Amino acid sequence: MNSLEMTATDDLLDELLHRFDHAMFSGAQTPIEGENLVTRRWVGNPITCVGLAQVAAFVITADLESESEWIDDDSD
Repeated sequence: MNSLEMTATDDLLDELLHRFDHAMFSGAQTPIEGENLVTRRWVGNPITCVGLAQVAAFVITADLESESEWIDDDSD
């Protein structure tokens, strides 16, 4: 186990977010039972952070689309 694995999540996020003027983080853990654990943090200008989140969504969507095989549903 390395030192990063032993560091508390809040401490890791504090360190990472303090390296940027504007940053956002979102993560989720899906437990076997119970509710999902969702962590969201951001620093900087809120509008800039919304833009960062939108860019992340666009990139993820583009990656999904490029990896997916679309089935033509023209069965008329």
